Amino acid sequence: MEKELKYGLYLSWYGGLLTERQRDVVSMYYDYDLSLGEISENLGITRQAVLDCLHKACLALDEYESKLGNYSRYCRTRDALAAIKKLIDEGKNEEASAAIEALTESV
Repeated sequence: MEKELKYGLYLSWYGGLLTERQRDVVSMYYDYDLSLGEISENLGITRQAVLDCLHKACLALDEYESKLGNYSRYCRTRDALAAIKKLIDEGKNEEASAAIEALTESV
């Protein structure tokens, strides 16, 4: 599930940097959970062509993420917010305030 979420987010952030075909293939595979066979039927290309396109697109998305770091930043922020929520739920308001301040400075 994490992989699907990751590539779905990558696509929303970096999809404009892919070709239209790559965007379509990644979206069909990760967003709509279509099989390689279903994608090949929809696009009128072979399963191998779908697999090659998906592989190249994912390599490109991984490269964009390694340079730009949006997903890493998203994960850190998500985890920090969960920790802050836990502190608030436990009544540790001063610690939560300090964590909010730290998070605010890091973004």
